[in-house]
Amino acid sequence: MKLFAVRKIDELGRLVLPTQLRKQLGLKANTSLDIWLDGEEQVVLRKSAPYCIICGELNGLSEIAGTGRFICAGCKNSIQEMND
Repeated sequence: MKLFAVRKIDELGRLVLPTQLRKQLGLKANTSLDIWLDGEEQVVLRKSAPYCIICGELNGLSEIAGTGRFICAGCKNSIQEMND
């Protein structure tokens, strides 16, 4: 992992991403970002993408009845096994 820039959070909790980073990642105004906590102190920002609402998995997803929420195959199988 490489340090890109150091920024301070303002009094309202906002953080400005550097222009070069936004351009490199194709982040424009109103782009949604997912904010993840990885471990104790590492915050990960990622362009929003569908994920399993149970475990956070990004692959093998199925939408739940048109809700815009998703579940992965592993969690779906676990739920089905509990109901059998």
